[in-house]
Amino acid sequence: MSNKISQDKQELLALAEQGNSAAQMSMAQSYHEGNGVEQNEKLAFQMYLKAAEQGLKEAQCIVAGRYFDGNGVEKSEESALFWYLKAAEQGDRIAQYMVGLSYAYGRGTEKSYDKALEYFTKSAEQGAVYAQKHIRRLKVLRVFDRKHK
Repeated sequence: MSNKISQDKQELLALAEQGNSAAQMSMAQSYHEGNGVEQNEKLAFQMYLKAAEQGLKEAQCIVAGRYFDGNGVEKSEESALFWYLKAAEQGDRIAQYMVGLSYAYGRGTEKSYDKALEYFTKSAEQGAVYAQKHIRRLKVLRVFDRKHK
């Protein structure tokens, strides 16, 4: 794809720059896929971040994941946790699970089995089977850590 941007994407970009979170998400996906624009992970991240800053939990999860993986942005487990917490506060079960993992394994924060259990439980209450499995695993980790301190 050349550096040109298609007409429909120009209009979408204008809406995104005016603060339309749906347009920001659409442009982010376009930059990610190279659909009507040149593929650019940094620009995709910037658009996802704009939508996340407006409180869109889907964008918050994507931004968190990109910080966690270092996709289009410098890797930062602390920043990943920040954005997962934002989405978790809005009831996103995947974000709640990821916050639980962060606390369970000390990713971006100090380990806290109590906080991990809190977030795994929130996620599990919404039907997240993987969170239910981690609750059981967390109980084993707690016992192991206590015996080996």
